[in-house]
Formats: sequence, structure tokens, C-alpha cells
Amino acid sequence: MIFTLNLVPFRKPNETEQYKKLLSANYPYLKCACVKVVSWHGGGTDDVVTSDAEYLLGRVLEHFMEDGYRRLRNREIRNVKTFLRESTENLFKDILAERYGKDRSKERAREIGDIGLKIYELLRKGHTTDAIHNVLSADPGANHSWENVYRMVQRIRGSNALPPIDGGRVVPVSVDDGDDPDPSAFEVVDSRPNPEEIVVEQRKYELRRQVLDDLDAMLDDEGKAIIRLYYMERGGRRCTVGDIASYLGKTPKAADNKLRRILADFREYMVKKGLRPDDII
Repeated sequence: MIFTLNLVPFRKPNETEQYKKLLSANYPYLKCACVKVVSWHGGGTDDVVTSDAEYLLGRVLEHFMEDGYRRLRNREIRNVKTFLRESTENLFKDILAERYGKDRSKERAREIGDIGLKIYELLRKGHTTDAIHNVLSADPGANHSWENVYRMVQRIRGSNALPPIDGGRVVPVSVDDGDDPDPSAFEVVDSRPNPEEIVVEQRKYELRRQVLDDLDAMLDDEGKAIIRLYYMERGGRRCTVGDIASYLGKTPKAADNKLRRILADFREYMVKKGLRPDDII
């Protein structure tokens, strides 16, 4: 069977290895997302943010690696970037719940009123106190001092901390110093195996094997030798009709005629089967 001896067996992609590569490729994004999520939902000093972000990153990686990357195997995931971001945020909420109990920031925002709920939504979108103050100040007739906005933000977060003071002057300080890139700046890699592509490749392999078996059965011993020589390379070049004729002890014209008949039979077979080269290659 001259065709199928060298046919590379079909093997499904190593999914575990592909999910491992997905996490590795998106590690910078996850690291940045952890810093942002902690800043947005936890706050605190730079040291606290850094410590919590490192802890969250460890939890995130463990979360995705559990049970052979079970969560990443979920076929319902449409957007990997959104999935990674939301999973990171939900995990940090779980961490906060473990430490302090259920997150009641929305209830605290509702107690403040409509302005509190607006601040709550802006916090969820990742706005800093400075940014929230700018948004609120843009409303017609609004008169919100930075200090007042700061106090509402802290109340919603469940903190009684007062604005930092320097010589009696309020110093607006954000946990986001602007040095870290925003998660949106990262291009997330989606290297998950595509089930549909795997099925297509497997069908191509099975069809290719059947076609090659059929073509092999169409040839006599001399025909098999001609085809083997026709596709053989010597010294970096394909064998010519003259090479084939010399090897078989035939005239070049006789070798060429038989090769043409074989190739014509192959084409006729493919047409009868309704196959194109793209169907098996």
C-alpha cells in the first residue's frame, strides 16, 4: 500500500497543553486585571493593593487550572477576554466575602440615594474618585466637592476613612497611580481548540485514507513503482519521466504514456466520487 504507509495518523490536539498555553499567553493581562479589580473593589494603600493583587492572581490561576482546566473547557464561552475579566472580579468578590461577609455596597449606595447609585455604577466600571468627581461635576447644576464625593465613595465601599490631609488641605489620592497599563490595552489570546475544526480534520483524514486505499488498489506492480518514483525526490529534485523509464527498462514514451493513464484514472476516480483536492488535503 504505497500511499497509506506514510500517512500521518490523525491525532486530536492536546487540549490540556492548549489551555495551559492560553493561561500563559494571557498571564500579563490577568496580572494587570487583578491589580485593577483590587483597586476598584478593595482600595487601600499601594502595599495593600499589591499584596491583594498577588494573592488574587494565585487564586485566579488555581481557579482556571482546577479539574484539568474544566472552566476553560466550557463551550459556552464566547469572549475569552470578558470571561477572564469577569471571573477575576467574581473571585475577588468571593475573597472579600470570606473576609468581611457579603458585599453590601449596593445597599449602602441605595441609602445615599440616586447619587449614591450613580457612584456605585461608576465604581463598578472602574472609575477612580477623581474620575467620579469629574463625571458628577459635569451634570448641570451639580455642586459636589471632591471631599463630599470621596466620603460617599468610602461609605459605599464600607470604609469610614477620611480624605488624606496635608496641612489642613485635602489631598486627592487615587490608588491608581497611572503607571500600570489598563487591561483594555492587552490583546487576549484565544488558543482554545475548536471542536468543529477537529471534526472537519478528522473527517478529512478518514476520507484521505479511503481515497488512497482505493487508488492503491487500482494499480498493478509496475504502476505502483511508477507512482512511487514519480513522487520521489533525488538530489533535491523530482524524478523525471526519463528517470522512471531508465529504472523500469522502458522507453521514455512508454513510461510517459503509462504515467498519463494512471493520473487520468486518478482524476476520473476523484470526479466520480465528487471529490476535490481541497476535500482531502
